[in-house]
Amino acid sequence: MPVDTFPQYIPYLEYFKNIFSGEASIFYSLAKSIGGEMYGLFTYYLASPFNIIVLFFDNAYMPVAYCLIVLIKTASSRLKFFLVFK
Repeated sequence: MPVDTFPQYIPYLEYFKNIFSGEASIFYSLAKSIGGEMYGLFTYYLASPFNIIVLFFDNAYMPVAYCLIVLIKTASSRLKFFLVFK
């Protein structure tokens, strides 16, 4: 988590927010080195319903949104574990 958060995942979350604001495309981007398809990246990294949280944060506060997403995912997995093994 410390290695991939800032150089990789935070820019992906910013890109996710740009998709919803209409500034980026889910299918192709020129921002990816020489350009390339983005649908695979979207489905692998960004298709979680928890990522909707980033729509409520500015890009400057994306690390805070990321921490909130991690906390909510952890809490939901603990709740699921509790309900299954209750």
